[in-house]
Amino acid sequence: GARLPDLRSLAGMAGVSLNTADRALKELVRRGICVRRPKKGAFFGLPAAAAPKALAAIYHARGLNSFERDLVQAAVYRGIAQRAATRGLDLFFLAQDANASLEFYRRQAVLAVKGVAMLHWDSLDAGRELAARFPDMRWVYINYWLADFAQTPSNVHGVFNDDRGGAYQMTEHLLRRGHRRIALLGLDMPNFRQRAEGYRQCLLDHGRPADPRLTCLHPLSAGQDLRRLGAELAQTMLVARRNITAIFCVNDIMAAGAGDFLRQSGAAARVQVAGYDHIIPALSQTGDFSTVAVDFEAMGEKALDLMARPRPDDPKIVRIMPRLIIRNHDQ
Repeated sequence: GARLPDLRSLAGMAGVSLNTADRALKELVRRGICVRRPKKGAFFGLPAAAAPKALAAIYHARGLNSFERDLVQAAVYRGIAQRAATRGLDLFFLAQDANASLEFYRRQAVLAVKGVAMLHWDSLDAGRELAARFPDMRWVYINYWLADFAQTPSNVHGVFNDDRGGAYQMTEHLLRRGHRRIALLGLDMPNFRQRAEGYRQCLLDHGRPADPRLTCLHPLSAGQDLRRLGAELAQTMLVARRNITAIFCVNDIMAAGAGDFLRQSGAAARVQVAGYDHIIPALSQTGDFSTVAVDFEAMGEKALDLMARPRPDDPKIVRIMPRLIIRNHDQ
């Protein structure tokens, strides 16, 4: 359905004469690939019976440059792309002005935008407005859960990591290894608070109510060195309470920092470290600590399913259970 450039422009783009470009265009028309409309120009054509091409959009609030540097979103994208190939959907990235981009695609009769995968956002406000403006599309937020997500429009869905479940599993593993004084370190942000809840619930279910003095969710600040913060918080915990036998950091970078401190202080033999995320596998490998591996690709696959084959009974929130990676020393 898209209009081709004029013949002179085509010839210039291809580096051929007008006559050659004209012959090529006539051949495309003969094969049914293009059509010519009097006084309007040449257009890409589709057989009359062909159904509109199904598309799924991808939106990153901070732009493609940020997307390319974002390890989490790159993993999510792999899942989306793999599932799109099996579902017969093409993918495209929305420009920063998402509204204008979607309006353009909706005007193309040969295209059908099924939904939008929201890979990154700072708040739900922009998504709420877009979802209300395009009620026939599925808007699927991935990975970052926010507390007011339940108040989003009905065409907004979320695919999130089961933060509580993953933390519950790791805490239970540490308890089975004989640890009874398990400290928890992290940042004060929604996902990490969910992980802290899983930790506390596991302790409660095993008859060991959480000691609030063993939990530290540090305030988040821009440009924070998480590895150094992990080392500092681990030091604070051990200086104040020397009977701690395990430190569960709900972030691998902080866990790597905690491990740095334990090795430097000589406490690594008596205090075990555990992490969460597995975004950078080398952290837990070189640090030799067990971790909770979030399945970012599975989140992408599920998000694409929600867009490609929407059903009225689809849940508003889908949580993907992560898996434990247990290092050899901890088996």
